[in-house]
Amino acid sequence: MDSFAQFKPIIDAIVTTQNELIILWDKFCKDNGVDRFNQRKKKVREIDSDISLSDCVYRFRSFLVGKSNFFETHLTTAGIPYRIRVKNINSIADKISRYMEKAEQGEIQINKCLNDILGLRIITEKSYPCDVIQKYILEWYGNNQTRVRVYDSSKPNEAYVGTHLYFHYDNLNFDWELQIWHKDVAITNEESHNKYKQSYTNWENESKMEEQWI
Repeated sequence: MDSFAQFKPIIDAIVTTQNELIILWDKFCKDNGVDRFNQRKKKVREIDSDISLSDCVYRFRSFLVGKSNFFETHLTTAGIPYRIRVKNINSIADKISRYMEKAEQGEIQINKCLNDILGLRIITEKSYPCDVIQKYILEWYGNNQTRVRVYDSSKPNEAYVGTHLYFHYDNLNFDWELQIWHKDVAITNEESHNKYKQSYTNWENESKMEEQWI
């Protein structure tokens, strides 16, 4: 099958897995006193000054690290090769810092910054332009277009070419990111990503899933 339709099983599986994991995360928050917050109403700059925000961010990350078997069980059934990682603590801090240094100086909404704490990636044999992927997503999720959002994340000046899908449940929960790369740009994309890791790659990793695509 040459069309992008062959990837519908993995995208559907991610949606289903996110739905189920949010139930577990909700219970975790209630059992452990974690205060979730509306990510559209909170700004990146508030993370440093409001301990409840930073606690939620990093507790969510820790929660994900302990769910590697959950992901394997739910996503492998789609039959599509994929890679997955939970963002490193230092990588999260670095991204927050970069958003604080941008022109917005931390005034951007948290959901636009921390939308990839959980990241997935698929490598395709055929190149699919962003507008083609968008067409399929609209066809599959047309009645709920915000559930899966499609962005052309290519940055020609940084030698990065890729389409990103963001899986959005609601404003109280963190989005998940799926990177879609064509095999011919995989190496240069990795090199581009690595440039952003140089400031923290010498810090200690704490778990198998942290910033390691597996």
